[in-house]
Amino acid sequence: MDAKENQVVKDEIFTKIHDLNYSYENVVKVLLATIESLDERMPISIFNESRAFTDHLARCYVNSTDREYINEQLDRAERHLNRMIMDCYKELFIIYYRRIEEFKKYIRRVDISYVSDGKFYVTYKTLLGDAEIKKIEAKKCVSYEEDYLKFEEACAAYSKLDGYIQEHLIDIQRIKLKSNGKKIIAFLAWLLTTILSAVLVSLNGLRVCYDVE
Repeated sequence: MDAKENQVVKDEIFTKIHDLNYSYENVVKVLLATIESLDERMPISIFNESRAFTDHLARCYVNSTDREYINEQLDRAERHLNRMIMDCYKELFIIYYRRIEEFKKYIRRVDISYVSDGKFYVTYKTLLGDAEIKKIEAKKCVSYEEDYLKFEEACAAYSKLDGYIQEHLIDIQRIKLKSNGKKIIAFLAWLLTTILSAVLVSLNGLRVCYDVE
């Protein structure tokens, strides 16, 4: 291989390394930052993939004259990168899904039709329906390429829904507190009525006793 061909090979290798690092910096790190901000932890599976990815890139510099060896390491690094991205999307999907399910439980006995004069409920149901459709489509995937796109779409749908909920959470909490307050007042009224009824019954019983005497 002459000097010109050797330079072409080096440029190709450099470009591939650059592209892999770019994807790691601008895709994986962004996804990981989102995961950690929502869940405050880094899944071990993603950590292992990240370690393997950087290990294969490092090996390219250890034996930098063997083109076949370097290409093999780059291919392996790319596979680890792809699995890392896929794991990130799946982890995000699980996190968002759990948050929405927790929200459903939170509003189980709350009439959210009062939030934003009913506008919140309409948009919430629309976004929820879209997210659930995306979830079903993602779970049906059978190939990596399809998985990647479908889980990305599902995460985006759930993220949009979660963001919309967070924007209106204070109003929802206020309505829930108001609803709980009404329930407490109703319970206290019932309790007071029950106590008064019991007292009246007791007084009537005592009056009967005195009358008999």
